[in-house]
Amino acid sequence: MYNQLKINYLVLFLAFISGAFSACKNAGESPASAPPANEANAPDHFGDEAPFWSELLTSATSFNERDLLDAVPKSPVSDIRKAWESQKQTAGFDPQKFVTDHFDLPASSGFMPDTTRNIAEHIAALWPLWTRPAAEDAGTFIGLPYPYVVRTASERTLYYADSYFTMLGLQAAGKTELLEQMVRNFAALIDRFGYVPTGNRTYYLGQSGPPYFALMVDLLAETKGDEVYAEFLPQLEKEYAFWMAGMETLSPTNRLVRRLVRLGDGTVLNRYWSPYTTPREWHYRADVQMVTAQAAARPAGDIYRDLRAMTEAGWGYSSRWFKDGVHRETTHTTEILPVDLNALLYHLETTLANTWRAAGDAEKGTVYDQRAEQRRKAVLGYLYHGPAGFFIDLDFPNGEPTYVPTLAGLFPLFFEMVPKEYALAVVQNVEEDFVRPGGLVLTPHYTKEAFDSPNGAAAWHWLTLRSLRNYGYDELADKIESYWLTHLRKAYAESHRLTDWYNVQTLEPGIGAYPHADGYAPTAAVFLKLIEQ
Repeated sequence: MYNQLKINYLVLFLAFISGAFSACKNAGESPASAPPANEANAPDHFGDEAPFWSELLTSATSFNERDLLDAVPKSPVSDIRKAWESQKQTAGFDPQKFVTDHFDLPASSGFMPDTTRNIAEHIAALWPLWTRPAAEDAGTFIGLPYPYVVRTASERTLYYADSYFTMLGLQAAGKTELLEQMVRNFAALIDRFGYVPTGNRTYYLGQSGPPYFALMVDLLAETKGDEVYAEFLPQLEKEYAFWMAGMETLSPTNRLVRRLVRLGDGTVLNRYWSPYTTPREWHYRADVQMVTAQAAARPAGDIYRDLRAMTEAGWGYSSRWFKDGVHRETTHTTEILPVDLNALLYHLETTLANTWRAAGDAEKGTVYDQRAEQRRKAVLGYLYHGPAGFFIDLDFPNGEPTYVPTLAGLFPLFFEMVPKEYALAVVQNVEEDFVRPGGLVLTPHYTKEAFDSPNGAAAWHWLTLRSLRNYGYDELADKIESYWLTHLRKAYAESHRLTDWYNVQTLEPGIGAYPHADGYAPTAAVFLKLIEQ
């Protein structure tokens, strides 16, 4: 009953478990790329049961990998494995039924929308369903000391890349205590691991997310005062140290160290990266299938590292990451210097400068001011593409832009890093290439991927609208905001749902990655923040 593909899965999975989270390095990368102690292992709960888990993940295809990884065993896994071994060869064996017999799977919320509610009332009814209590470590779950807000009512996982946008809604809704608890949860993760994992699951350890923590502290400071910066200074410093780890080992002959890239003139910028060269557990089947299908076109470890780095970016499959602009197997995230990441680190550097200065240490403040200015000049010099009039990621091995404009190119305007003449060119490109009847597309490139046309998402509307207003382009911002909110209201009237993705070209109701969710917290939160203003 197990064909060659399943044998391939098993071989790869065993290799993954035995060496999964040892220090695997790309060719040409420094040994300093090895993960530090705090970049902890992904799930060790497989242990001696690795062959069983491999067969389970590849056989119980009615369940996605996340649900299987997060499922709670009803008895010791060793006993479940013995039951599997004794039953799997019997006639009529059903892996799906086996899973439901032996594991408690994540339950749906059971939420039924009231179709008489408007959007704001719908969101108000969902906040309690999105809120989870503090919890301790259990299975793959990494415990959190305070209540927290998830993306959908059926989840338990706190995701870093989405939470800043959810917190905008907490601020708009006056939920200050919960906003502060979210900040404290992320601070606790930084204290424990030295960084914020992609999500609070053991299988996400090794990857972080775009460094939004300073922006989260900004939100809290707007409510509680600037003294919160001093309180969270240790965590701001630790997150910065994570992204800059290995800086002292960079040299003209050692130009790639972890998340750092030294360019030919000595300029240093950051990239998304992972210390691991193994399939992503939460996308295990698809990752292995991709490597199996592309044979030896690229080393498997390189593909897996690039996919993990893409996860860290918080921006999924897209022409943004594809070397050929089309195919997933050409994802080359670790060869790209992203605009958004470097702008976020600029903001972290300026936040550290201001916080140290306020604490009375002018010398440290000056050090971070200098680092921020160096990065600002590097972003202008390397990530602004003059002929396109836009900030575009750099394909650093080729020394050329990727030629894929994305809304991530607005981040330098979001943080007011650029002169007005740069902003003018960027804004003209937004109006010409990104605006659609229902809002903004993430990229002008049409593909089958969620992070390309014709799709739009709430978070990137918020970032773009604030960027435009920072430079006085209120008329265009008002038009885009009207398009987006009108589209959202129309889609809600038809479906009584708020989703993660919307087709902003055809104005169809959103489907998104969570088709059974009645609300997606970041979408709802940005809606509240926009109507508040």
